[in-house]
Amino acid sequence: KIEGYARDLAKEFGVDAATGVRSFSLLLSQLSPELAKTPELLKEMGRNVAVLSKQMGGDTAAAAELLTTAMNQYGVSMDDPEKATAEMAKMMNVMAAAAREGSAEMPQIQEAVKQAGMAAKAAGVSFEETNAAIQLLDKAGKKGAEGGVALRNVLAIMSREDFMPKRVQEALQQAGIDTSVLADKNRSLAERLSALKPILNDSALLSGMFGMENQNAAMALIQNVDEINNLTTAITGTNT
Repeated sequence: KIEGYARDLAKEFGVDAATGVRSFSLLLSQLSPELAKTPELLKEMGRNVAVLSKQMGGDTAAAAELLTTAMNQYGVSMDDPEKATAEMAKMMNVMAAAAREGSAEMPQIQEAVKQAGMAAKAAGVSFEETNAAIQLLDKAGKKGAEGGVALRNVLAIMSREDFMPKRVQEALQQAGIDTSVLADKNRSLAERLSALKPILNDSALLSGMFGMENQNAAMALIQNVDEINNLTTAITGTNT
């Protein structure tokens, strides 16, 4: 069946059938061999890979790796293959739209998601908002894995709440900032970042809170909350 699917995709997308087999192999190995039990859904995932590969210079293996990386980082369950297939299509469109709207291309998005995806999921940040933040950090010079690490660190620090250094907690309280808001998973990332606007010009406190290595990334995110909101809206629910 995989051979037949690979030939069908080769005809539809003008690619080599052997490349299609490679993408199916990656899907089975990186996501779950159980997908073989639902061949029609596996075929649909393979088609998603082929579609995305067109934005990656025809590199279907890279497209398969990008999609499986995103799904694994965000912990997409394979227990319901139909739901997982729909989630893959959604993620594909989010990343394609993000690459169109922002400055980071697919390879940079993959490296960033690889570093920040799991932390973003744990912090309750949507895949759309994560991609918006990745694009914003890329524009600020934090590209690829560097941007992903920066986002991961910022999210981890904001989630500390009671585990922040006492002096930082006291300084935040004096600035009128409720640290519970920063760790509130029911709020969007943009809402949490907005709470830090009162200390945007206090470089000493920002450095004390985020560390010198993460200070610039935090500043870029806090300064551009509106842009994060706009980008998130622009890349949500598209058919890019």
